[in-house]
Amino acid sequence: MNKLFITILIHQLIFQSLFVLKNRQTAKRLKTPLRAKNKEATASILFFTLFITLSLLFSLFPESSGTLHIFPDFLLFLAGIGILLANLLIAGLALLHIKESWRVGVADTQETDLVTTGIYSLTRNP
Repeated sequence: MNKLFITILIHQLIFQSLFVLKNRQTAKRLKTPLRAKNKEATASILFFTLFITLSLLFSLFPESSGTLHIFPDFLLFLAGIGILLANLLIAGLALLHIKESWRVGVADTQETDLVTTGIYSLTRNP
């Protein structure tokens, strides 16, 4: 396997694990099972599964998707690693700052406060 495939795979394992752990933590705290019959959540999961699968497939066969040689491959790889690490940092900060207001995958009836501090002071998340 090439390094791009392994990089994407490791990133996705870490990224998805953050959200699964937060969902389980919230469901345990609320003593509520994770929601299983939500069409929007199911469609979202299917879309992102397809997107991640295609990303992994394209990384296995880079020749079939074409290459553009503007920058050295190693420089692009380092830039990609930097973007992935920034993504994990932002996702981690978002999960840390949202605290008890996490709602993804938990009961629709859960009431939460709007978080406007930390990383959420920079964005609007109603």
